[in-house]
Amino acid sequence: GQNFQQNGMDMQLKASGTQTGDFVVFPKDGMPGSSTLMMDMNMDISFKNPQNGELIQMPMLMKMKAVTTVTKK
Repeated sequence: GQNFQQNGMDMQLKASGTQTGDFVVFPKDGMPGSSTLMMDMNMDISFKNPQNGELIQMPMLMKMKAVTTVTKK
């Protein structure tokens, strides 16, 4: 996990995930043509409530797909 401070609170972040994709290059000149990136990430942020000391946990699931296409002029 990673510890950090935000708004004066000590927080801990645990994250795991996968990243896959492809990258296409124009064979003629070696310039990038397109790419697709898929990312799945599981995160859990935990911190103590400064008012009562109660442990608060915030689980998050993030799924992302990014598609890039290069248009040559």
